[in-house]
Amino acid sequence: MLVLTRRVDEGLNIGGEITVRILAIDGDRVKLGVVAPRTVTILRDELCQRVRNENTAASIPAAERAAVARSLKFLVQPAAKTDGS
Repeated sequence: MLVLTRRVDEGLNIGGEITVRILAIDGDRVKLGVVAPRTVTILRDELCQRVRNENTAASIPAAERAAVARSLKFLVQPAAKTDGS
């Protein structure tokens, strides 16, 4: 991890396309401004972690996935046709 010290109105550049600037410091809170191309997704770290945790909790182990798939195939199979006579 690279650790830098910056003051208000100072910033840093990442990869030539992303600029992070210190906008304000209020006690233990730092307000950051980020300039990046629209193609770059920017998320707060705690939000990324929450999504990862929810995805992990929602995932089904492979054995259970196979059982669910078999059950769904059984439910979707068309009923056997009967001869109307």
